[in-house]
Amino acid sequence: MSARETFSAEASFDDSFYGLTVFVGRQYHDDPIWHVSGKFDWEELQIRPVAGQHRTERADLWLEGNFTYIRLEDIPDSIELGLSVMTSYDVLKYKRWSLFAELGVGMGWMSATPDVNLVGDNILGFLDLSAFGGAAYADSVNVGMTDLVAALRWIHDNIANFGGDPDCVMIYGQSGGGSKVTTLLGMPSAQGLIHRASPQSGGGGNPPGGEQSRELARRVIAELGVQDMAALQKLPWARLNEVGNAVVAKMNPPMGAVNPTPAPGTAAPRVGWGPTVDGRLITMRAFFEDAPEISKNVPMLVGSVSEEGNRMSSRPTEAEWVATLTKSYGEAKAAALVAALKKAYPKKSIRTLSYMCSGGGLNGLTMRNNVTRMATLKHKQKAAPVYTWYFTWPSPMLEDAGAWHTAELAFCFDNTLRCAQGTGHTLEAQALAKKMATAWANFARTGNPSQPGLPWAPFNPDRCPTMILDNVCRMVDDPEAEARKILLA
Repeated sequence: MSARETFSAEASFDDSFYGLTVFVGRQYHDDPIWHVSGKFDWEELQIRPVAGQHRTERADLWLEGNFTYIRLEDIPDSIELGLSVMTSYDVLKYKRWSLFAELGVGMGWMSATPDVNLVGDNILGFLDLSAFGGAAYADSVNVGMTDLVAALRWIHDNIANFGGDPDCVMIYGQSGGGSKVTTLLGMPSAQGLIHRASPQSGGGGNPPGGEQSRELARRVIAELGVQDMAALQKLPWARLNEVGNAVVAKMNPPMGAVNPTPAPGTAAPRVGWGPTVDGRLITMRAFFEDAPEISKNVPMLVGSVSEEGNRMSSRPTEAEWVATLTKSYGEAKAAALVAALKKAYPKKSIRTLSYMCSGGGLNGLTMRNNVTRMATLKHKQKAAPVYTWYFTWPSPMLEDAGAWHTAELAFCFDNTLRCAQGTGHTLEAQALAKKMATAWANFARTGNPSQPGLPWAPFNPDRCPTMILDNVCRMVDDPEAEARKILLA
């Protein structure tokens, strides 16, 4: 099968992946009842135009079209694209819906980037049922990650049939996907299957240990009131999702000012639906405690956006913003942050500045510290290079929005037209998208994102050289240095 072969299929929420027609994959089960054993035969992977999934009662949570980077009503009923896409996904449905959409939209983004094989994996499963379900569920706490490793193994063994190179596989993930990227880089079972890696606005997290996740599972099972696996598997996934999230909220302390990634030793891991350091499958907190030795020869491309904390519903006055910062950091540090950001960006509104730093939750300055920390750990290995970037392009379509969490995705996939409600598909947006898509593709091919007219220096902790991605792309030493270092003081 040619890597340029296209498929065509009619779109339907009931039996297709909302209109994406260039799609090669396998539906794990005829009936999407969630399953966590992680036992399936990759040799039986079926080739088909669309690997359909059924719409569920919770799908409206992401099918409302509220994504800031793409609206579902903009997707035509049939899209024919010139690339092959493969995917697989487990149906542990209490979490599937939230990232399912990211995967599908990502495939649309890639449509304008030529000669690239995109392989998407969105496989979740992090409820520890080892004590409740027995030996068959021994790895259930990390089956979402072992499924990803199985996907990478299948890619290694089969991608040549689609025109791909099994020794040139790049993985990338945004936000929570970034954490999966860095986790995979530390998993012994994934060694040798990854040759480039790009965590974007995420990664290097502090996942819980085995006992924490076992306690979470015990409380979830007790709250559900089920006695065995058969009863658990009969539950509607929405019920499992609701109860699971409620238990997580009770076990975790409130989000603090240093989130999403406090420095090692400063905060206990939070429980939740993500990887667990179980000591067997996942043996370290990769790019949190240290950079994994097993992936030291894998080049990395790491970055974030300027207004990570954008919530368009948030419109604080300056007094309200200062009060929020003071509550999180204290009066002196709050005053220093306000002064530093106003000095750096005298033309930005208070609302936009608040999206750069507003205390807990997603925080642009904290994310810059996270990027710098991960890149420094990588650099210390003195092996493969790491390149860093900072996306600062402000949307011309949304007042005071800046560059929000996920804003870079339409650009690195050169698909500003599909995301025109945020990009405007302006000439400036198109020009930046061409540069970014070229950089990402060059990195995938060679491990270096440089291109003619836009050389990209690797990171070093002395100067922290970083590519600014904006109308004028340029290398800058340590963007936001003054402000981000205030948080570290």
